[in-house]
Amino acid sequence: MTRVFPVRCTKNQLMNPLSRLCGLPPPQRLALLLWVVAAHSIMVGMILVIQPAILIRLMGFGEIHERFFPCQGGVFHMVMAIAYIYGAMDIHKNKNMIIYAIIVKMAATLFLFFYYFFIERHWIIFLSAMIDFSMGVAIWGLLWVASAGYKAHEKAAP
Repeated sequence: MTRVFPVRCTKNQLMNPLSRLCGLPPPQRLALLLWVVAAHSIMVGMILVIQPAILIRLMGFGEIHERFFPCQGGVFHMVMAIAYIYGAMDIHKNKNMIIYAIIVKMAATLFLFFYYFFIERHWIIFLSAMIDFSMGVAIWGLLWVASAGYKAHEKAAP
């Protein structure tokens, strides 16, 4: 089986496992990123559902008296992980799921920054906004690069 996108690694990339990602073709990098984002969403979702008191205090929040809405947010995170996984399974077939993921990450970024600057200043809210923004931009950029490479490959095919 021949690979559509051959992986080429320099000696330095082979020595450093993290730099191997640079040698992956954009579609594989995008799929890997979507799996990481899904794992992140599952982890955040589980924390919001379980709501461990010690962790809530470490993040700068007080005691939670009403658990429903944070729990609902946790379930939402886990459901969103399914969309990320679908996108990762086939980035060309499930491109709409990836576009939806970008929309969700940008909406979360706007909400979190608004909440931080106008309602309540907790460091974890600002950090979450930065993380969501970074994930959204990375997904968007890799989707753009992967789509361009896919279109070029389709044009070159007989």
